[in-house]
Amino acid sequence: GLFKKRAVSQTKEAKITSESTIEFVSAEGLDATNLVNLNKHLQQINLSSNYTGEILFKLTIDKNRVRQVILDQNNSNPKISVSLAGKNVIIEVLKISLLKWIAPQSFTGKVIVTLRLLGN
Repeated sequence: GLFKKRAVSQTKEAKITSESTIEFVSAEGLDATNLVNLNKHLQQINLSSNYTGEILFKLTIDKNRVRQVILDQNNSNPKISVSLAGKNVIIEVLKISLLKWIAPQSFTGKVIVTLRLLGN
């Protein structure tokens, strides 16, 4: 008999792991080129977390370099308690990653970055 080849779908199902997915929501105050670059930079982070929600960071950028990263606890959703913020590895990893980023296009100013974490 004749065997018909079945069309194999190219879409792979997303595997559920303990790693958080970081979704870049917005970066208020940043131009398009820098925004795309920052998004790519943040996609390289692998995190294990059961935190699901939006985290806001206030960045101070001077001559393309991030000089300061402040966690906006009140506007993060759910709110992040001070006790959690101090000990939270996830927040530290995100802060360090944001500090390492260098804007490819000339930039000085303040930026509010919103990230969505999808925990397990």
